[in-house]
Amino acid sequence: MQRTRSGLYTPDDMLWKIHRENLVMLAGARALLLELAHPMIAAGVAQHSEFKRKPLHRLFSTLRVMQRLSFGGDAAVKRSARHVYACHEPVHGELESTNGQYEAGSHYSANDPALRLWVFATLIDSVLVTYEHFVGPLTLAEREAYYADSKLMARMLGVKAAVMPDTYTDFDKYFQEMITGGSLVVGEIARAVAGALFSYPVLGILLQTASFGGIGLLPNSMREAYGLHWSKWDEAWLRRVGSLTRSLRRLPPDFIWIQPDALVAEVRLKVGFPAQSIG
Repeated sequence: MQRTRSGLYTPDDMLWKIHRENLVMLAGARALLLELAHPMIAAGVAQHSEFKRKPLHRLFSTLRVMQRLSFGGDAAVKRSARHVYACHEPVHGELESTNGQYEAGSHYSANDPALRLWVFATLIDSVLVTYEHFVGPLTLAEREAYYADSKLMARMLGVKAAVMPDTYTDFDKYFQEMITGGSLVVGEIARAVAGALFSYPVLGILLQTASFGGIGLLPNSMREAYGLHWSKWDEAWLRRVGSLTRSLRRLPPDFIWIQPDALVAEVRLKVGFPAQSIG
C-alpha cells in the first residue's frame, strides 16, 4: 500500500472500501457477543467495566476506535492506540467460577496475545459476514486483501504479529476452530452482559432491533448458547432484508450509504486538503 495521506489507509485500500459502508456498523453486536463468549474476556468486562450502568459504552467505543483507525490521520490513529492501551492495561484478574475448560482462579489479562487476537478476530469476521449479507459479495482475493490491510490496524490495537494468522485462509481456519474447538463457552457472565445491553430502558429495545442482523448472522450454536430466540420467520426476514439492501446499495446517490468519517476524508482528498489535517 502506497501512503498518499496521513493515517493507516487510503481510499484505494480494501479495508477502506469495506469499512466506509454504513451497513457494516451492523456488525457491532455480532462481534461483541462473539468476544464475550470467551470466559476470560467476559470476566474482564464484568470486573473492570460498568456494563450494568453503561451497557452501550463498550460497543460504541469499539466502533468509534475502528472508524478512527480506518479513516483518521496519524494524530487520530495515535490517540486511538493510546486510548486502547490505557483501557486494557489495568484489566487483569481471576475467574470467580469455573466455566468450561477454564477453572475458578485462572488468571486473565487483557494483554494476553491470544485474547487480543480473539477480540480483533470477532471484528474482522463480523465485518466480512455483515458486508456480504447486506452490501454485496466478496471474492476470495478481496477477502485476502482486506485481511492483509487489517494487520496494520491489529498492530495499532496491540495484537502481536507473531499470533496473527498469515493469510485470510489461515485466519478463517483459526476462527472456525475457535467456534467449534471448545475455547468459547457462553456462561452466566456473558449472558448477563448481553442482557444488560438488551434490557436497557428504551435504548435496549432500539439496540435489540438494530442488532437483529448481527444476532441472525451469529453461528447457530452461539445464538442458542446465549438463549436468543431465532425462528424460521426471523431467518426468512433476515434473508429478505439482505436481498433488499444489496439491491438498493447499487442505486444512487452513493453518499447516503457512506460512513460520515470516510465521506469527509474522501471529499478532503478530492479537493486537495492538506493530508496532515485529515482525521
